[in-house]
Amino acid sequence: MNIKITYNWLLDYLDTEADPYEIQKYLSLCGPSVESVEKIHGDFVFDIEITSNRIDTASVYGITQEALAILPQFNKKTFIKFDPLKNFIFKKIRQEDEKKLDIEIKDPNLVSRISAVVLSDVKIGDSPKKLKQRLLDCGINPINNVVDVSNYIRIALGQPCHIFDYDSIGGSKMIIRKSTKGETLTTLDKEKVVLPGDDIVISDANGNLIDQPGIMGAFNSSVKSDTKNIILFVPIFNGQMVRRTSMLTGKRSDSASYFEKGLDEERTEATLVYGYTLLKENARAVVSSKIIDIYKNKYKPRKIIVTFSQISNLIGQNIDKRDTVEILKRLGFNVTRKKDTLEIIIPSYRKNDIFIKEDVVEEVARIFGYYKISSNLQSFAYVPEQKDFQKINNATLEIKKYLKHIGLTEIINNSMISKDQIINAKLNENDHIKLSNPISIELEYLRTSLIPSLLVNIKNNLGKQDTMALFEIAKTFHRQKDDLPKETTKLTIMTNTNYFDLKGIIEALFSELNITDVKFEEGTSELLASKKQSKIKINSKDVGNLGLINKDIRNNYGFYKNIYIAELDLFNIIQESKKLPEYKKPSSFSTVKLDLTVKNLNYEDFKLKAFANSQYLQDIKVLDKYQDNITFRLFFSSYVKNLTEKEALKELVKIKKEI
Repeated sequence: MNIKITYNWLLDYLDTEADPYEIQKYLSLCGPSVESVEKIHGDFVFDIEITSNRIDTASVYGITQEALAILPQFNKKTFIKFDPLKNFIFKKIRQEDEKKLDIEIKDPNLVSRISAVVLSDVKIGDSPKKLKQRLLDCGINPINNVVDVSNYIRIALGQPCHIFDYDSIGGSKMIIRKSTKGETLTTLDKEKVVLPGDDIVISDANGNLIDQPGIMGAFNSSVKSDTKNIILFVPIFNGQMVRRTSMLTGKRSDSASYFEKGLDEERTEATLVYGYTLLKENARAVVSSKIIDIYKNKYKPRKIIVTFSQISNLIGQNIDKRDTVEILKRLGFNVTRKKDTLEIIIPSYRKNDIFIKEDVVEEVARIFGYYKISSNLQSFAYVPEQKDFQKINNATLEIKKYLKHIGLTEIINNSMISKDQIINAKLNENDHIKLSNPISIELEYLRTSLIPSLLVNIKNNLGKQDTMALFEIAKTFHRQKDDLPKETTKLTIMTNTNYFDLKGIIEALFSELNITDVKFEEGTSELLASKKQSKIKINSKDVGNLGLINKDIRNNYGFYKNIYIAELDLFNIIQESKKLPEYKKPSSFSTVKLDLTVKNLNYEDFKLKAFANSQYLQDIKVLDKYQDNITFRLFFSSYVKNLTEKEALKELVKIKKEI
């Protein structure tokens, strides 16, 4: 965000010998970027870009604090002329008890502090020329001497406030609560806003909504030409809730830009007293109530300990110790030096961006001047990759190459999926880790399986080509108690042809990786059709499943054709792979080929029994399949003699008897 302030306004708080263009140059080097300086009406207007996490600088006084820290680095004498935070205090207001005001907070998470007071005998009119001109120079149109004060003190101190017409508040009571979905209010710009629900709202004792907090006031409680009594209201609302409502309703305001970035609760006192002072001067306002100040969880100063050696090491350059301490003090930190150690107390207005010692070091480097830090390349060091990682990475690359070469298409999906994808794939939502701040509802959960993503890929490409064979290699994330999620790399292959095509792809891949002792057993995956799936084992170790996606899932995705899928544990496959195949001595004698048709027999069972009952059986191939009948071709051979067909037939008879 950008703000505009004027040079003369800055000089209300700052005593400096720096001219406007020097301020632009030096602040831009070490702090907020002053994008332009424009001379208007005998004054100079700064257009300043504010860093997102430094909302404390988005005011005249905030820039004063930055200038106090930066300008002395360039030998420009700079002092605080007037400190509003120290001078504008509640004790300077003589409180009365003429008018009552009750503020009820239904949920303490909605607002962290509220300071308010009722002012009476207000005379509505034009603001003084100086105040109006400053607002105009900063891009704000003056309205009247009451409303202008709320805009003026926001620019001056960086704290939004709101002024209500006291007499329009039913029962003299303000109730801060969450909205219900569909509630409506008409804002100051006379637009009707329908609230999405769970928004911060203020209603009166009669149930009327009188404010859309942090965004825009309601028209029914606004200051009008006949207003006599007002409420000066200075809150610190929940920034996340303000931003949510602002984005969902499409209502943006300068105040929302402040609240959503997190404001300083300690500044409401000065804002209230300064606001009263201006209203007294410009609108003849008098105090007619007690000051209401609701502030339960007061700021507890954060302490950070850092050593001079840590500062030098992190910056990469030695900075004079006295200069370091002086920089930190000018930034508003309370610094206690104990030999080589600094104890630093963080002020309330920096609580949202200074958390650890590295943040403190960054501040020292910033004010010292990044441009002064020498640019030295770090020394290079070769860190060899661990052998296990080398094997996994090399094997993964080979697997990708092979699958592409046999006609499959690699897919790279996002690691996050939506709740709908989880439900459509019949997975358990509770097994998935939900992101606390997803960028979209389509990317809300970490995947525990690659299947939902590939099903979407298949669906999106249906009709574009008849045959599809896709694969993805990626990590899945599995919840662990009191620990980071367990990451498992999966290889998932999906096709819309048939079971045997998919099984053939997997067998061909295993052959390429020189993996032996592979078995396909009856599977039990709930994602797959009960009688059309297999569990894959290598050396008796489960490595995955393959089969037909079950009917319910196919219906959820609107598939009119069967979809077959295999999901494998990549690490286990790679662990079983070999660089070279095991040597098997070829027979120098002839091979006899015989065909055998069987019915209702599992291939793995047949293979196991056949090899167990024939010493000459060398290989088995599936030749054909029709309904429940499978025709196998059996290869018989001996390493010591030429087998006759009669001898091979005897072997076949032994196999038939066993099955």
